[in-house]
Amino acid sequence: MKIIAGAFIDSSKINIEEFFENFKTYIFEVDKAIIYDFHKEVNNEIKERIENNFIVQFEKEIEYLNVIDYGEAENYHKFLETAAKEKYQYALIMESGYYYEEDNFKELVNYLKNTKDENISVLTPFPLYTCMKIEERDQEYREIKGAHLVGTLINVDHYAKIGPFKLEYYQGYVDYEYCLRVRLAGNKVVLANHLYIWNQNFNLIERTIMLQKFSTYEKPIKELYYETRNRHYLWKEYQGIDDEYVKADKRSFKREVREIKFIDPQYELKREVIRQAKRDYRKNIKYKSDMFK
Repeated sequence: MKIIAGAFIDSSKINIEEFFENFKTYIFEVDKAIIYDFHKEVNNEIKERIENNFIVQFEKEIEYLNVIDYGEAENYHKFLETAAKEKYQYALIMESGYYYEEDNFKELVNYLKNTKDENISVLTPFPLYTCMKIEERDQEYREIKGAHLVGTLINVDHYAKIGPFKLEYYQGYVDYEYCLRVRLAGNKVVLANHLYIWNQNFNLIERTIMLQKFSTYEKPIKELYYETRNRHYLWKEYQGIDDEYVKADKRSFKREVREIKFIDPQYELKREVIRQAKRDYRKNIKYKSDMFK
């Protein structure tokens, strides 16, 4: 079983030392890795460290590419096309700020090597922010409805048949929409309930109301816009096809908006972003929004 990893970064915005520490949590279990750097200039420090610390020392096959950021959907699609062209069975999508709990990626890979289930299209670890604590969980693998694709192992052959990602989404809900198609095709999205991937990319917001403390994770403006707009496209397309998922996601959206209203100090701005996303949906605006050009 051959695995290729694609790590998407902007080297001008990351701690390079931290990136390579995170990189080590999965690089030794894959056959090849490609680092896609959205920065406009080649980062020679990264290139040298790849050469000296991984290619020479460990004989790992690693490419470093300067690329244009076309948004999650197209970025991931191009990577999956490369995986198919080079005849890899599984592809791992990673981004800066993510890393696996010790040896958890190795166990995830071993599960795929040993399972007889050929219908697994997406295998995901349990995602956690680094401020959270690990709770004791059953050591089991179970089917779920959808997953954030960063940190997951994606069956490349299945993607060729079920994909591509919704390029018109640009980014935001690209992964959940793909998982809906996976399940409609009779395949599975599987969660490793006891294996963990950590996410360092968060900002915890807290507010005290009448001596009671409330908290939530901040949703950046860009992420909020695309998730809101693309959720509406997803709800319309899958209503009557997967009503259970659509109803559950609508409830989640309402809960998230309430949290923004009561906790986020940028509520007035974010309320307008949500309204703009809805207006753009009604106008059938897709791909990259003019708000972020």
